[in-house]
Amino acid sequence: GLGSNIDDQKKFSSLKWKDEDGNPFDEYDTQYFYQKLKNTPQKNYIANFFKDKTPLRLDKEERQRLYEEHISDDLQYLRRIFKNFDDFPTEMQDVLIDIKYNTGNVDRLKWPKLHQAISQRDLDEIINNVHRRDVDARRNQWAIQHLQKIKQLNY
Repeated sequence: GLGSNIDDQKKFSSLKWKDEDGNPFDEYDTQYFYQKLKNTPQKNYIANFFKDKTPLRLDKEERQRLYEEHISDDLQYLRRIFKNFDDFPTEMQDVLIDIKYNTGNVDRLKWPKLHQAISQRDLDEIINNVHRRDVDARRNQWAIQHLQKIKQLNY
């Protein structure tokens, strides 16, 4: 679902799964494929990994709904973590949303140097601390280049 991790059985079952021809799956089949996918040896594959392992598909509208729900939840989270999030430059908001969307969190325990740099309004250190180990180099480079557009930090 555009980056949504649907690892929870209740959430998985609530989605409007369809086959490749657009026909809906019933609850029994959905549960069968959920269990089959849960038994996959490793986790955190991209969606295309599962394409030949199950006939379950989400149509464009359902993927978009999941994406919007994911972004909304991420924004609520970031506004709790950073009390002045809405005052950050747009580029910094974008990068923090991207980090949260891809890693699941941006909390102080996992990102202490980033939090410190943000609280000190140190753009160079913010840039130095947005690297993510588990994303491709292009995405990390995008984050750096995006942050380099910031002229000043007035939050």
